Parts: sequence; structure tokens; C-alpha cells
Amino acid sequence: MTGQPANLHECEDDHIFARAIFGAHYPVDSIFNRSLISPETNKIKRDRKPSDFLEVCLARHGNDNARLEETLQSHFITPEARNAMQADDFLAFVQARGRALAAEVERRIKQGQDDHLP
Repeated sequence: MTGQPANLHECEDDHIFARAIFGAHYPVDSIFNRSLISPETNKIKRDRKPSDFLEVCLARHGNDNARLEETLQSHFITPEARNAMQADDFLAFVQARGRALAAEVERRIKQGQDDHLP
């Protein structure tokens, strides 16, 4: 919510697209629909639709889109995934986030390989 580093010992594993709203129609337990957030943020988010939550997030970021984008990127939520959140489009969101996470895994594997080159 704030863009500040999280205390991982206090974070909660949460559905980005809430189970209460989307669970009857989509596989919301997908890793692509999960994120670690603070208990305080989780209380604010609860069962809101992603589009509603993004409005709250933007306000909490001083209506600064660049700051919000940084926070979203820290959760591997790309502009494409954000657009899906704004449209409450679960399928487009998990596809976009899946691509972002796969790209990050690939980047880290390559980085690890490069670190071991003579």
C-alpha cells in the first residue's frame, strides 16, 4: 500500500482477486493471484474488487501514478496486469502476471549463470 519495504515476518499471503468475489468462477488460489501484503493493507483490501482497491492504493500514494507503479512492480504487477485489475479481468491479470514472474525467474537464472562464468 505504501511502497515501503515489507516486514516479511508480518506479511499475509492474500488473493489479489478476492476469493469471496471471484472464487466461484475462477481458480483464485493460483500463485499468479497471490501476493504478500501487510496485515494493515489486507484489512483495507479485504473483499474489494481490484479496480476499487487500485483507487484506494492510488490515493494512498498521493495520487502519484509513478509511485504506485513502483509499488505494483515490486509485486510483479506490470502495466498490462494493472490494466486487467482496473477492468476486474481475472484471466488477463493472471496471464500478464504469469509472464512477468516467468521473465523474472528467467532473468535470475541467467544472472546466476553469468555470476559463475570465468
